[in-house]
Amino acid sequence: MTSASMTQEQTQESDEVLVMAARLGDRRAFNLLMQRYRPIAFAYANATLRHKEEAEDAVQEAFLRAFQSLPKIRVNATWSKWLMQILRNHCIDILRHRKCVQIQPLLDSLPDLGDSPEWAVLKEERREKLRIVIDGLAEKYQIALLMHYASGRTYKEIALALDIPESTVTGRIAGGLRILRERFRREGLL
Repeated sequence: MTSASMTQEQTQESDEVLVMAARLGDRRAFNLLMQRYRPIAFAYANATLRHKEEAEDAVQEAFLRAFQSLPKIRVNATWSKWLMQILRNHCIDILRHRKCVQIQPLLDSLPDLGDSPEWAVLKEERREKLRIVIDGLAEKYQIALLMHYASGRTYKEIALALDIPESTVTGRIAGGLRILRERFRREGLL
């Protein structure tokens, strides 16, 4: 069996099989788990912490803690829920230790319609107004909206990351969008 076909076969292994292999010292199995869950873990950390480098560090730390704690995971525990709980707890710790929330520009993808100084000022003013409106949302709406729209995560992935039903994600995104529309109208952004 070639290493390419072995890798393809392993990537189709269930999380439970990979966790058991990782518990027995198979680092490749753990690397496959990391590859599977890094995108959703990063989307959650970035939406929560709002700082790309800090989110990357938080995800790395969560995987390190998960690796170190592999012997402690219950046999019937779900790897994805366990990993995301470690990450959620770590992000909460980071936010507790942070004196003020650092805001990463959320809307860097606004279309560039020119290089004029006037356009640059207008673009930055609009970004700032949008940031203020988004930051005014309750955290439950912010995280769901940012994970979906800024990171492109599906409702199912968000539900996994937040450990809530998919129907709750749907409600949070719909509710957050409704509140944003109302505030955008009030602020004259629509």
